[in-house]
Amino acid sequence: MNTTAPRRTQVLSLLAVAPLLALLMFRLRDVFRDEVAAALPDATEQEVSLGTWAAVAAGSVLNVLVYTAGVLLIAAATAGLCRGLGCDVEFRRLRHLVGGVFALYLVARTVVLVALTFTPVPSASLMDWSTRPDPGLLLLALATGWVLRKTAPELGALRVAGCAIAPPLLLALAQIAL
Repeated sequence: MNTTAPRRTQVLSLLAVAPLLALLMFRLRDVFRDEVAAALPDATEQEVSLGTWAAVAAGSVLNVLVYTAGVLLIAAATAGLCRGLGCDVEFRRLRHLVGGVFALYLVARTVVLVALTFTPVPSASLMDWSTRPDPGLLLLALATGWVLRKTAPELGALRVAGCAIAPPLLLALAQIAL
């Protein structure tokens, strides 16, 4: 089976999320400034500014790395679960399909967060919201289930539901643990 389209979706989504995360970190720089000022109370304004920009840059890079690793790990775990439950589709195709859905979810979630930074919602509330499981995980489960149902018709409804709940469950557990 051809895995080019699902792999392309996954890669392009991860490439799209990188500048969005950089924009998000830039828009939340006042939160970073407050944290740097609290951590370095005797720092000059230039030192606080340098620390803020370092935090923005590090946050952008680290978030992209975490998003990429999360997509790869969660997609592989979900594909393994589906194969274990009797899916006949090859592992690599499943991994790319689930990874594409999950990466698109992360792009959509990041777009929402970036859009919210242009509203009067306090940045601290956005930072708090961005680290907690959200209702959008239900959309991730539904989209994953829809893709699996179309790709692996041999799986029954309960098996598809079991596979589809894996990405949001793993993401929620990771968000709670961190």
